[in-house]
Amino acid sequence: MSRVAGLTAALLTLVSVNVSAQSKTGTTFGAFLQIEPSARISSMGNAGVSIEGGLEGAYYNPAAIGSLEGRQVVFSHNNWLAGIRHDHVAAAMPMGHFGNGYLSITSLNSGDIEVRTVELPAGTGERY
Repeated sequence: MSRVAGLTAALLTLVSVNVSAQSKTGTTFGAFLQIEPSARISSMGNAGVSIEGGLEGAYYNPAAIGSLEGRQVVFSHNNWLAGIRHDHVAAAMPMGHFGNGYLSITSLNSGDIEVRTVELPAGTGERY
């Protein structure tokens, strides 16, 4: 049995494949939408669907704009570590017998980031 195990190990080393440390780098999209724009709702354990009325709850429950009366605007700005900025703006207004109109914009800005590769982990001198 040890002779078979030795031959198997020798064959596996001969047919080994070059393995990369990274795969599918930079292919995720929209993960920043999971960042909560409201500190109040985040402190409540992200229970935003429980907020009755008000534009703040519309991020978690779009049906919340159905009970709005009058115009409302909400702004949120967060400065994170490493110069990352997260901004959220939402506005709603009654539109008569059409219901209520709602618009929101969410932005995540990391500024310029230094390009790093496996060969040059300290940076290539380029920025993106």
